[in-house]
Amino acid sequence: MLFEEDVEKVKEWTEEHIDYCSSIWSVDFEFDHYDAEVRCFYLRDHGLIGRETLQFRHLFDLEKKIQEEYSNRYRVGIIYQEMPPE
Repeated sequence: MLFEEDVEKVKEWTEEHIDYCSSIWSVDFEFDHYDAEVRCFYLRDHGLIGRETLQFRHLFDLEKKIQEEYSNRYRVGIIYQEMPPE
């Protein structure tokens, strides 16, 4: 079980990861919420025209960092405005 301080820590890591991703890929996203029932940190893809759709390959390092700190049971999920093309 995570405490509010832990969720805040992951929010900070996400902000750092956003900066990292923006320097490599053309993606825009933000931390949305943490769902304790499924142990998932949800990130929202902004879905901006002309930008890449956020994919799990962009979030591998962030998820790994979360799992190393807390447990392999924690995951990162993506919330899309619209369903991305396959």
